[in-house]
Amino acid sequence: MKRFLRKLKEQAAALHQGQLLAKARSRLGKAGISIPITADMLLWAFRRQRESGIHHVDIAIGEETVTVSGLTTKLGLQVYFEVEIRPVRAEQRLLYFQIQQMKPLNYSWLKKKLFTKQPEVSYEDGLVIVDLNAWEQVERVPIGTIQEFRIQNGKLWVKIGL
Repeated sequence: MKRFLRKLKEQAAALHQGQLLAKARSRLGKAGISIPITADMLLWAFRRQRESGIHHVDIAIGEETVTVSGLTTKLGLQVYFEVEIRPVRAEQRLLYFQIQQMKPLNYSWLKKKLFTKQPEVSYEDGLVIVDLNAWEQVERVPIGTIQEFRIQNGKLWVKIGL
């Protein structure tokens, strides 16, 4: 009997919590917190693993794209690369970027080397995935998902809301 009452109490608490969250969502609507992601923050994520063979990485945020450039070594030769990525969608707290342009060529080995920085950055199915929970500014917001994102004034603005 105690077990039954405890389970009933837990379910009632969960239902109440769900109702409170639904009520908060309806009252807040599209309200959220806008968090700026700077080029330095993105650079931190890309420089996190140094053993990947990528050197002198630099990131610039333009009008619609983020440009990642640097040097890598292939067959003993240093190769300069430049990759333009554009944010295309968001799920939960993951931001998906599509590769717009790649110089010198569209090398799959370079994409794998550059965009596999687990857990912050990963590459799958032609998309670069950035986990925003890697940054303290985003992690401070305990609940919510990405509602919208935009590039403005040299920053990637991410709005997190219910």
